[in-house]
Amino acid sequence: MSGGNGSLPEGHNADLSVPERKGIPLRRILGRRAARLAVAVAVIGLVGGAVAYASIPDGSGVIHACYKKNLPNQGALRVIDTAKSQDCMSSELPLTWNQRGPSGPSGASGPSGPSGNSGPSGPSGNTGPSGPSGASGPSGAAGATSLAALQGSPCTFNGNTSSVNVSIDSTTGAVSLTCTPVYLVSATISGGNMTVINLRDQTLLDNHPFFFTASESILMPAGHVAIVLLRSGDAGTHAGSPFHYSCPGDSSAAASPETTDGITEYDGECDSPALSGDYAVTASFDT
Repeated sequence: MSGGNGSLPEGHNADLSVPERKGIPLRRILGRRAARLAVAVAVIGLVGGAVAYASIPDGSGVIHACYKKNLPNQGALRVIDTAKSQDCMSSELPLTWNQRGPSGPSGASGPSGPSGNSGPSGPSGNTGPSGPSGASGPSGAAGATSLAALQGSPCTFNGNTSSVNVSIDSTTGAVSLTCTPVYLVSATISGGNMTVINLRDQTLLDNHPFFFTASESILMPAGHVAIVLLRSGDAGTHAGSPFHYSCPGDSSAAASPETTDGITEYDGECDSPALSGDYAVTASFDT
């Protein structure tokens, strides 16, 4: 090659054919290029196929396919796209299956978790509306209309039932209402029954006899004198049993015998001072 016009020297021809590599035939070089082109075409085909089968499985998760019934290629399987109205040929039988298998059995329940911490107390609720007014109660009994009407009204003193005493000071005219103090006068016997227990209010000369009993009591106003009489048996009628008795503040004493017609009764007596507290007499039969 000479000059600047790009012409060839005389006697030389331009050879535009693809030269063979040393020792490698031209057909082998062309064969490799053809193989690379075939791979590229296959990849493009696979990508295209993935796009074409985008509707497989269908919207319900079902895969549709067809397989050959007879020879040749008996049992050959191909997947179809029903969204594109594809169907099996007369030489094929349809076959379907779910993309997702059936649900397995439920697993065993896990252990209970630990109890959570108690939540904070909620805010106080609003005050509710006032309820309706209740029905009127029955009218009470008429009250006393005079001081005299209050005299003897019931009251309670030291847990015992008593009565009200109305007094008017003759000098000042002051009115006093007093729940009269009352005290318990009692007799308690051990070892048997007394023929008679008489609890006498000596101030009012009022007897309170009780027969064939082992325990009796009454209330007497403060300041009254009480006499407690005990008797076992009845002289001349039936014999009694000896006993000992104790008056409040005194030591034990033996009952006094009294015999009539050979039949003996036994008697005991306790006389109280003016009452300022409970007065309890005890007795027990001799064994």
